[in-house]
Amino acid sequence: MKKIESLKRIAIAALFCIVLASCGATMQTRVQQVQLGMNRQDVINRIGKDFRVMSLVQTEQGNLEILRFINTNILEGHEYYYAHFLDGRLVELHFEDPTLIPPVPPHPNSLN
Repeated sequence: MKKIESLKRIAIAALFCIVLASCGATMQTRVQQVQLGMNRQDVINRIGKDFRVMSLVQTEQGNLEILRFINTNILEGHEYYYAHFLDGRLVELHFEDPTLIPPVPPHPNSLN
């Protein structure tokens, strides 16, 4: 009886991991639907409302706004998509995987 309960728990945990891992593929699919020139609201509707305003700048070309969309994947951690809007239109889209960024070395005078 204990073996059956253990197998049930393992199966549920495996299913849970598969569902969470598929969220990353879903985000990638939504990002692939985004095209340059789309307006800000259309991009938010496609990628999702989980974003943070990173920068607002007034330039000679117009108002520049940078939004960071967060994709949380239980197996891989966080991934970020940076959308750059010029006067409300998408002009750039960047992907960042924080695991690929090298760690900052400690300061030579730190107590570590």
